[in-house]
Order: sequence, then C-alpha cells, then structure tokens
Amino acid sequence: MPAKRVTITVPEDVARLIENVDNVSAYFTAAARASDRRMRTEALLRRAVGDNVDPTVQAKVRANIERQRAAHAAARAQREVRDAQKALDEAEARVAALDAHQRRNPA
Repeated sequence: MPAKRVTITVPEDVARLIENVDNVSAYFTAAARASDRRMRTEALLRRAVGDNVDPTVQAKVRANIERQRAAHAAARAQREVRDAQKALDEAEARVAALDAHQRRNPA
C-alpha cells in the first residue's frame, strides 16, 4: 500500500508516551485506524438506534456490529490464505518442473 509522509506536532505528554515506541508510524497508524473504527461504529449505532437509547440496547447493537466486522475480517483472511496456498502450490510445481528438467538434462 502506498504511504504518505506527514509531520505532526503532539503535546509533551504524548511525546513522552511514544519515546520508547519502536515504530512510531505503525503506532499512529494503528491508533488512527482504531479511532476511525470507533467513529464509524458510533455512527452506525446512532443510525440504528438513535442518540437516546438504553445503554443495554446500545451494547447489543455495538456487539452485533463488531461481530459482523469480525466475520468480514475472517472471510477476508480465509481468502488470503487460499490465495497464498494457491501461489505456494504453483511455485512448488514450478520448482518440481525445474528439478525434473535438471535431472533429465544434467549440466
């Protein structure tokens, strides 16, 4: 995925938090994605049940949203595993063909 360099200014307390972080870019990327997920979840929640709803109902809807996201992520991961296995099988077949060719035609 293409990346874009950005420069940010943070308060001193945040600067202290990230002083010992090995990969600050990954840290902020994960934080931004988590924040975005929370905001999208809250927007879905408000559309589904409104602003003034019993916290128990909100928790059930929020859990349902998270289950759906987890199911989607699991399906995507399964597709990626299948694609990786297919690529591995193809690579192994190419190696086997090259090995067979070298046995038939030694140098």
